[in-house]
Amino acid sequence: MSFRLRAFAVIPLVVGVAGFVYAVSEESSSRPTEQEAGSGAVAVGNTRFCPGIPAGDLADGGFITIANTADIASEARITWLGPSGRQTKTVTVEPHTSTDVIAENVDRVASAIVELDVPGAIVEQHSESEAGNIRTLCTDRTATSWYFADGFTASDSNELLVLTNPYADAAIIDLSYSTVAGRQRPNEYQGFVIPPKSVRVLDVASIGARNEQVVSFAIEASTGRIIAGRVQRYRGSGRQGLTVSLGATRTSGDWWFAFGDTSANTAEQLVVYNPGEKPVSVEVAVTGFKPKSAIVQPFTIEVNAGRSAVIDMNGVLGLPPGNHGISVVTLGTGEIVVERVINVIAVNGQIATTVSSPLPQASLSQQWDIAEVQPGERIAIVNVTGTRTQFAVTSFGPAGEVAITGLEAIALAPGACVIVTIPDPAPTGPVRVSAGASVIVEYVSSRGAGRIGYSVALAQTAGGE
Repeated sequence: MSFRLRAFAVIPLVVGVAGFVYAVSEESSSRPTEQEAGSGAVAVGNTRFCPGIPAGDLADGGFITIANTADIASEARITWLGPSGRQTKTVTVEPHTSTDVIAENVDRVASAIVELDVPGAIVEQHSESEAGNIRTLCTDRTATSWYFADGFTASDSNELLVLTNPYADAAIIDLSYSTVAGRQRPNEYQGFVIPPKSVRVLDVASIGARNEQVVSFAIEASTGRIIAGRVQRYRGSGRQGLTVSLGATRTSGDWWFAFGDTSANTAEQLVVYNPGEKPVSVEVAVTGFKPKSAIVQPFTIEVNAGRSAVIDMNGVLGLPPGNHGISVVTLGTGEIVVERVINVIAVNGQIATTVSSPLPQASLSQQWDIAEVQPGERIAIVNVTGTRTQFAVTSFGPAGEVAITGLEAIALAPGACVIVTIPDPAPTGPVRVSAGASVIVEYVSSRGAGRIGYSVALAQTAGGE
């Protein structure tokens, strides 16, 4: 493997899996500082983990973007784990700039680990295909638990779980999955070993779980910690294109989305997964929609133990077409995982699918960072508090952090969802959204020139995940 540097309604759910190992022989000479997080995930110093860049019959490869918000240069050590072994390269990212590192000759999937010597970096993964480009935030933590609510293998669509073990000791996991047939705990994936410094790719459809509209996963490590990513290549049955995402490292009783879309020729769904042992009542509330005179009452659904529910947001009574924020809250003690699916449908019938996860309430922040922005793309901000506040969008450049004209101080009412458009010319460095109260920020980016739809990714909380 080589690379070069480029500057600048309830649906119950199942899957079994067939896996193969990307073995790696070299050991890392360094072990990042680790800090325990209450969710069971572990923040690993200034290291970022990306879900995996697909290639071959899935996609055309891609690159990672490293953005430096600090006032001093940062060295970034990139490690690729893939079928060609383990390779590393160190690059320098100058203050207030971003750098792209392109993965070449990727065979199926390659996972990236980025170690940084100063704080204040944002790392994103970009996956490229003829169906459009997908942007995914990389994480600063490994975990013992990972969850995926939405999976899809209908019409011979590909779904791969990409399980990365970055450590010098083996990890051992137990995997369960759910479809319309119920929850399964296949024996071959209890005590399943992920060797040190390796990636295992589990092909969901290859074990016979084909033509499934919804597949949900719970992955628990009994030994070690891992990173769990998912690659989905859609080929029909209402979905087309590519998505790449990280799993959720925890269940929660309170989830928020900044960007929802029920515009014309757009279909939005929520997939709610209950990996627990008891049924859960879930309340869904929509906020920040226009016109404000519309009335949209919160509604409640039941999600059975080990099952998933699919919610058609276009069918929500009274919800007008357009953008909005969404909260998904459990009533009682149960906890869930949620993912959002948006299909943009062109007049010629072409479809562009994007799937993304929200953040739980406990992960909210007042500051969020984005590695790079382009003119005409959008930033969605939702105020999850009962306090009226305002936010500003700034960029990092040679003069440090400066305000973006027209985005210096924007009012944000309680529960409001505001979407701002990146001006032309766009800032050349990283971008920060700062608010006076807790907000969630998502970045809505283009799939590339001439392609329909968009990619939606969470921004990074300033200084961390």
